[in-house]
Amino acid sequence: MEAAGQELMELRFANERLVAQDGRRMSVIAMAFTLKSVSLLAEKLFDANLCRYICTRHLNQDPLEMYFSCIRQRGGWNNNPSAAQFRHAYRQTIVHAAVLASRMPMRQQRPKGYAFPKPGAPQQHLQSQQ
Repeated sequence: MEAAGQELMELRFANERLVAQDGRRMSVIAMAFTLKSVSLLAEKLFDANLCRYICTRHLNQDPLEMYFSCIRQRGGWNNNPSAAQFRHAYRQTIVHAAVLASRMPMRQQRPKGYAFPKPGAPQQHLQSQQ
């Protein structure tokens, strides 16, 4: 990925001018920066044996921006809430969404003997191997 980012930075137009020095260079620079960042993130996670793969489609800040938009809407005309105003708006959004704590830890294994198909697919039971 880092090599692809480097190639983007060295990409040239037909007139031999670097794309990274053009008036619309920010998209090329941002893409090269993103490729380098994801590559370094993957390297750190893989070296620490924290994961085996990364779903890059989940590396998206839109849900976070949408949430903070909801927080700002709770403040009315105030675009820069104080800590107390933010805490109040945060609590309101949690209560409004009826967020509950999970009863099952994320790493808990599913029960043996059952298949978990996609929604809408017929359910199948597996033979338990004991």
